[in-house]
Amino acid sequence: MRKNSWNLVSIIGKKMQIIFVVLFIVEFFKYYLGMKIFFEINLKNKILIGGFLIGYIVFISICDWNTVEKRLLMYGLLMLLFVLVSEAKRITLMTAFFVITSLDEIADGILGVLNEYWIHSSLIKENMTLISSLMILIIIVVVYICKKFEWFGWKTRLYLWAKKHVGFFVILMALQLVFTICSLNYAKAYIPNSKFYLFATLLSITALLCIVFLIPFVLYMKNLNIRLEEVIAIEQRMKRLQKDYYETLLSRDKDTQKYRHDLNGHLLCLSELAKEDQAHQVLTYIETLQEKLGSIQKKSYWTGNNIIDVLLNYYVPLLVGNVKVQISGQCNHDINISQTDLCIIFFNLLQNAVEALNNMGDERTKYLQILIKQDSAFFHCQIKNTIRNFIDLSKDSIGTTKKDKVRHGFGIENAKETVKKNNGLLTLETQNEWFICRLMLKSQPIKEKTDR
Repeated sequence: MRKNSWNLVSIIGKKMQIIFVVLFIVEFFKYYLGMKIFFEINLKNKILIGGFLIGYIVFISICDWNTVEKRLLMYGLLMLLFVLVSEAKRITLMTAFFVITSLDEIADGILGVLNEYWIHSSLIKENMTLISSLMILIIIVVVYICKKFEWFGWKTRLYLWAKKHVGFFVILMALQLVFTICSLNYAKAYIPNSKFYLFATLLSITALLCIVFLIPFVLYMKNLNIRLEEVIAIEQRMKRLQKDYYETLLSRDKDTQKYRHDLNGHLLCLSELAKEDQAHQVLTYIETLQEKLGSIQKKSYWTGNNIIDVLLNYYVPLLVGNVKVQISGQCNHDINISQTDLCIIFFNLLQNAVEALNNMGDERTKYLQILIKQDSAFFHCQIKNTIRNFIDLSKDSIGTTKKDKVRHGFGIENAKETVKKNNGLLTLETQNEWFICRLMLKSQPIKEKTDR
């Protein structure tokens, strides 16, 4: 009888060891694939994985530990294993463990409720952890296959869906925390235990503090994300404009080379015309050459600042009709402002001026005048353009009609905010048919050269 009972205990023990070994393997692949998919964590030195598995088998074979102790050992070894073989930072690993473990607990809870009220299976009850881990592993494998073969464009869809519903999830989390607090406060009144009462009270306080900090933090991160997207969009736009600018410079250089190549021929023709006393034809010929040279010069503008040059060479060619452009002055050294902010300022000011001029029609000559000055302390720029309709500058925001004023409204407001942020000055003025913007920014201190 004792021999039979000993055999039964031995069989049960071996069965439990096999279950824990299988559980170790399932848990490893669950965390590994979850980290790879959701956190893009890769592993190195994979030989250690087999060593940890063998070590775990040896431990549970020679040690007379209960189920809880074996599970704690298993999760401790898994965490240590991923710390040793992963290339991710510790905070990323902890976040990955927390997320995947939370998914595991959700599956465990759902499976427990289903088995308690509908399935009533002793097999599920005895192997709840293994079955719930297998469920999560299957889900992660399906997601991994979808990602590997790029089915359904899941990553983009998931990102857009999460971004669209982030506010809803924040409210849902806050409501869940409030519900948990109310449940704890309700339960502690019916459980005559001072330790539980203290625990429930402390948990309620900390949960409320989490709610207080969670919502402002999420809103701050959302606003920060919007600002970062705007900055990235500006940088991408600048890269496109710089590409167009460099292509324009190459085209101008090529036309200049052609002009220089033909210059000797033009001089010979002018010499012959002068010898024949054809003064009228000489003047006409020179005017033609000047027009050709002027068209080459208009292909690009140079002020000494790359951002301003790029924007000038993008917007000035967009002018339509009879517009006389005059750009003078140059930057002697750097301006004390980031390239992104400088782009925002000149992007809006030049866009406003060009659109105002294009909306005027062709019934009269239009003008765009830009004057740049810079000394050791300040950068000055004045942008003048003719306007068709009167603009009331006494209002907080400039007019918002579809023709002259809509761009002079929001565009200049954005420029004003950026100038103010950089401790600069932007003033607006109207004189008869002129709209005048005067900009002042701090110059970058000039580094003095030192002899070594």
